[in-house]
Amino acid sequence: MTGTGQEASIRAAGVVAFDSPGEATERRFLAVHRPHRHDWSLPKGKVDPGETTPCTAVRECDEETGYRVALGARLPSTHYVSGDMNKSVDYWVGHVREDEGFAPDEEVDEIRWVPVPEASAFLTYSDDAAIVRLAAGAPSTTPLIILRHAKAMKRGDFDGDDADRPLSGRGRGEAKALVDILDAYGIERVHSSPFKRCISTVSRFAKTIDAEIHHEPALS
Repeated sequence: MTGTGQEASIRAAGVVAFDSPGEATERRFLAVHRPHRHDWSLPKGKVDPGETTPCTAVRECDEETGYRVALGARLPSTHYVSGDMNKSVDYWVGHVREDEGFAPDEEVDEIRWVPVPEASAFLTYSDDAAIVRLAAGAPSTTPLIILRHAKAMKRGDFDGDDADRPLSGRGRGEAKALVDILDAYGIERVHSSPFKRCISTVSRFAKTIDAEIHHEPALS
């Protein structure tokens, strides 16, 4: 990957989305055509203010292609110069969860599923082709995310049993922000300590995916 030796001024994220699991030579990856640049590239885009890069990667793939993905293995970042600024792009393997339908626009006017062996010949940029090859060889992964509870009230400000100590206002905001991050990885099961602050940290997400929270006293 090309490096500039300078601090990046643009942060972006994207995915190498595959149509199916299996051998690399039998898989296809998703490519996008950008008419304003006259190139074929991978789904990616700039990080919005306050957004995490995993959420950016999922959002950009959805916006550009209509495919909702769940993130798999983390891939190397690429670094290059875009115009007069340095740019850094974080990549993940993407597994298609849902096809919401492609709608061409001025940003992306065509998408195509391309066989992995054709990446170098098809994609405009060698860095993109290298990322595709790495993604195709990445091991299959199952996400396991371990969280500490969000910010809770201070012990000195709460008179009840410590197991009942709730989240603070800041903590409730942190729990809300977790929803998109956990969803980006396609999390389907939720386990938590029975302490109130722990359950409150994941309850909003659990409701979003209609999942039961499995209480685990050993985590307390």
